[in-house]
Amino acid sequence: MSSFQNPYSQDEVQAALFEAHKTATPFCKQGELASYIPALLKANPRSLGIALCDTRGKTMSVGEAETGFTIQS
Repeated sequence: MSSFQNPYSQDEVQAALFEAHKTATPFCKQGELASYIPALLKANPRSLGIALCDTRGKTMSVGEAETGFTIQS
């Protein structure tokens, strides 16, 4: 078990996630999908989700964090 004590409340962390999502969302309108990667062509370029898991296994998320996505190098 971790001895780390989180100095932030769950509400503060959730608020920070919402703020990060709000700040990053406009950037989803920029750029283009890589047409040479078929899996990316199927992706919604406007989707954005953020998920966080703390040291005790508590998860918090905002946006489309439940949506599956492809990871490319």
